[in-house]
Amino acid sequence: MSVVPMKKLTLLGMKSDEDAILSCFAKLGCVHLDEMEVGEHNFRVPSTEKKAELEGKMQLIEKALGIIKEETMAFIKDKDEEHDRAEDTEKMREIKSGWKPIELSFEDFSDAERDEFKLFGGVIDKVIGIKDRMESLKDEILKNTALINQLDVYSSVDVPFSEIADTEHVSLILGTVQMLNKTEVEKLQEKFSRAEIVVFETAKDKSVVFAACLKEEMTELLEALNRYSFVKCTFGYGMNAGAKCKELRETNEQMQGEIRQLKKEIYELTSYIPQLKVLYDFYLFTLQKAGANDELTVTGETFQAKAWIPEYEEKRVSEVLDALTPFLYYYTEKPVREELPPTLIKTDAFVTPYQMITNMYSVTNYWERDNNRWVAIFYFLFFGFMLGDVGYGFLLALGSFLMIRILKPKKGTEQLLKILMWGGVSTMFWGVIFGGWFSIQEGVPEAIISPLTDPLTMMVLSIGLGIVHVTVGLILGGIGEIKNGSVVNAVCDKFSWAAFFIGAMMYAGGSIEASLSFLGMPGLVLIGAGLLTVLFTAGRNKKGIGKIIGGLGGLYGIINYLSDILSYLRLFGLGLATGIIGMVFNQLGGLLLGGAGFLIGVLVLVAGHSLNLAINVLGTFVHDMRLQHIEFFSKFFVGEGIAFTPFAGETRYISIVKKKEDKVVKV
Repeated sequence: MSVVPMKKLTLLGMKSDEDAILSCFAKLGCVHLDEMEVGEHNFRVPSTEKKAELEGKMQLIEKALGIIKEETMAFIKDKDEEHDRAEDTEKMREIKSGWKPIELSFEDFSDAERDEFKLFGGVIDKVIGIKDRMESLKDEILKNTALINQLDVYSSVDVPFSEIADTEHVSLILGTVQMLNKTEVEKLQEKFSRAEIVVFETAKDKSVVFAACLKEEMTELLEALNRYSFVKCTFGYGMNAGAKCKELRETNEQMQGEIRQLKKEIYELTSYIPQLKVLYDFYLFTLQKAGANDELTVTGETFQAKAWIPEYEEKRVSEVLDALTPFLYYYTEKPVREELPPTLIKTDAFVTPYQMITNMYSVTNYWERDNNRWVAIFYFLFFGFMLGDVGYGFLLALGSFLMIRILKPKKGTEQLLKILMWGGVSTMFWGVIFGGWFSIQEGVPEAIISPLTDPLTMMVLSIGLGIVHVTVGLILGGIGEIKNGSVVNAVCDKFSWAAFFIGAMMYAGGSIEASLSFLGMPGLVLIGAGLLTVLFTAGRNKKGIGKIIGGLGGLYGIINYLSDILSYLRLFGLGLATGIIGMVFNQLGGLLLGGAGFLIGVLVLVAGHSLNLAINVLGTFVHDMRLQHIEFFSKFFVGEGIAFTPFAGETRYISIVKKKEDKVVKV
């Protein structure tokens, strides 16, 4: 396990071969492109227009995919039970299989553009056009429905609206008022005795007024009606309200039928989803190549590129480039100290996931020693210590394992699940020691160390793990200083404090356990040697009295170290909290299980322990990471590195595969 040595690749080629070379890099999957410096005779050509075009096409594909999924699910939901469901099941499987990548060879993936015309002309444009038509129909239906609601008030009026018109001497009035009672109607009729006033009741808390009056009385009649919130009817259809409502409902039914037919057309296009996904990722890949172009520099007819490749891949890269084109010049060289190559770490299956924890803080510097194994060991131990329950650990390990095997998630999610899976294993280990079995107190194996009955031992163990963690960090820091040629700094600033803490642990062990008493004196020697080294060397870079003051200031650093070590009491705190909360839910559930609330008791137990597990897994993950980042990394970690990110064409929906000896192997 170590940082992989890198080689710098400098390349000069023809601009006409640029796209082919980038595709070659993507297929190789081991070339990290670096930004090429601009000089007097070379320059960059931004690919802004091409990027915008590709992004526009990708947006259209996403839009089409969204429409197909949405409308297909709606169509299936609205279908009658008498329809054959086998086809529906297959289409739903296709829609819901977004988590499962489509496997393609690089050659087939590179040919995806051949389907562009067919998919855009025959599928994407069609789907978007159908959707636009559906939205237009829905708008019309909404308008008609609103109009029906307005017309429905006048359903008691049998006269066509167009016939309600004034004559030479008579004005006809039609409209709505607030609901009138019999007395109010009689008053109106009494006041306007020469007018004919008819009031129709409706089911909408309104009354329809139809009145015929002499023109000279119209103004006064309208004033009287306005007191009852009169709203004049403005409809002028050549039919009555009932007939118009019927016509509008029939129109709506026709449009609903057209919508159903349009949904069916989209439903029948579901089979194109894989092709659309492949084309989307092809554009995504092309977009990334356009972005890579921005890293290159060009002259009149040539381009220049700088990249990093793992040393062990140099031969393979050379063979591929030699076979690609004769019009290509390149060379490789080892990096110099002033450069910062990207960092690639090769390690085993156990340690690999924990690189995520390190990278959340910073990427390991190329020039420093890789210490991810120590991160993995301590993160593993601390995780289980803070949960400390066999039952919780089993559920966590099993659940994470099954999610990895069944869902086959992408790399980042997979690494996170592996951390949780190993965390579950650690939790089971510490659960046996702490006697944690879903916080059950009776009928379970006896605890070796009980957090509830022996908290002092738990606190001492937490502090002990903290001292070991800090000491290992100091030793790693010293090794890093030696690697950088600073032996004095290693001894004076790192190993001196490591000796102090090792001596303190030896002396404490000899004092607590009689059989280890022989460790007491060597422990005191190490304590003295460590402190004296700090005292006489901490001010070594100062002058005069500053050397003495610097030495005393160095000794004051013990306060900072003690503060760091006290932080490890969170191991004890979270471990105790997990058990106590679990006991509370056990007691609540137990009270209900003994009575009529058996099912409620079961629910309380399941929900309570699920909540306890979820909350404490989150807390454990965060606090464990904090101990690594703050207490551990501060002793040795340089960081500020660049992650090795080969130009391989990131994809959203597909997984690039290659054939090797007639076997399909993931790139």
